[in-house]
Amino acid sequence: MVFGTLVMVGLCAALIVFGLYVGTNIIKADRKARLQELRRRRQWRRPV
Repeated sequence: MVFGTLVMVGLCAALIVFGLYVGTNIIKADRKARLQELRRRRQWRRPV
């Protein structure tokens, strides 16, 4: 029983860490996309 609970706790911890890792990567990608959009808008505003 103790081994089973340890395995369950380990799986839960791994899922939480994996979720946080994926979430931070999505946030970073979103920030990069927003920065690129802002740069493009600034270029469009400048008279060529």
